[in-house]
Amino acid sequence: LKPIYCDRIDKGILWSNKPITIIKETETTALVDGNLGLGLYIGPYCMNLAIQKAKKYGVGFVAVQRSTHYGIAGYYASMAAEAGCVGLCGTNARPSIAPTFGVEPMLGTNPLCFGIPSDDDFPFVIDCATSVNQRGKIEKYAREGVETPRGAVIDNEGIERTDTEGILRDMVLGKCALTPLG
Repeated sequence: LKPIYCDRIDKGILWSNKPITIIKETETTALVDGNLGLGLYIGPYCMNLAIQKAKKYGVGFVAVQRSTHYGIAGYYASMAAEAGCVGLCGTNARPSIAPTFGVEPMLGTNPLCFGIPSDDDFPFVIDCATSVNQRGKIEKYAREGVETPRGAVIDNEGIERTDTEGILRDMVLGKCALTPLG
């Protein structure tokens, strides 16, 4: 597991053995409580539930509360597309992006993702970030010992940052932010 998952398990904010609970359900919708379980398990469960509903009733929508990091949004949209459904997938995240012309982290890296079946050998899937970079990529730069590219991170004074280790430290303290896409 990624260290972030192990750290969250140690802190009691992620549970590897909690059951998934369906709180409310209709023929076409469901509200699921992940009970702070592993998002990488909750995500496929919920997308499969949405696909089952869509196959039977023409549409399926599942919302999840109290889940944790669920990985690549495009994976879930691909599941729907490969099942012959149009998939829409997204999640929320803690504030780490400064809004346009801002310097304080106020927006989450909330992806927008669509998957659509096609006549080609593969579906059309687009997984859009809302920031130029994401924290995971900056962590990768740290492992590689390289600087973060210019334009990806700014500090509270609006100055571009490239010092990868300092960025990771200061992101936790709210002293720098990812830059927005667009």
